[in-house]
This record gives sequence, structure tokens and C-alpha cells, in this order.
Amino acid sequence: MKQMLISLLFPLSVFAQQQIKTKATLEKVTVYNNGAQLTHIGKVNLPS
Repeated sequence: MKQMLISLLFPLSVFAQQQIKTKATLEKVTVYNNGAQLTHIGKVNLPS
């Protein structure tokens, strides 16, 4: 039953998502001993 439900819902999830590309500028960098944190700022218009 679970497999049937997953197979019915999978095709809907493939078409439900659309890729949106945007540009963001680097605003702040914090360096730690084991890595770094990058903070970006950007704007995006999402379709309704």
C-alpha cells in the first residue's frame, strides 16, 4: 500500500518544483578553527 501511494505522488512532486536563479552578494565572512560561515544578501521575486 505504501509503495502504491509513493508511486502515485512521485510524478506530482517532479512537476511541482521550478528552479529560480538569483544573484547574491557576499556581505560577511566569519572564520572558525574548523570552517567558515559566509553570509550573502540577495533579492528574489517568487511567482504566486
